[in-house]
Amino acid sequence: MAKKINDICGIKESDTGLAASSQWDLVSDKQMMQEEQPLQVARCTKIINPNTEDANYVINVKQNCEVCCWIR
Repeated sequence: MAKKINDICGIKESDTGLAASSQWDLVSDKQMMQEEQPLQVARCTKIINPNTEDANYVINVKQNCEVCCWIR
């Protein structure tokens, strides 16, 4: 059923995960990039003292470094 709806709407799966270029809003994207600081994605690799108030998290940021941080 979902495939039939997507076929009718013209939605196609993308290997890159990007929307079709006809759906891009480059002006708004450029404005947003100028106004906001970019976010960095991190992966939590280890939790020290889980389920306690003293829990610490070892995170990996873009494969460039490893940091132990305290989140309160």
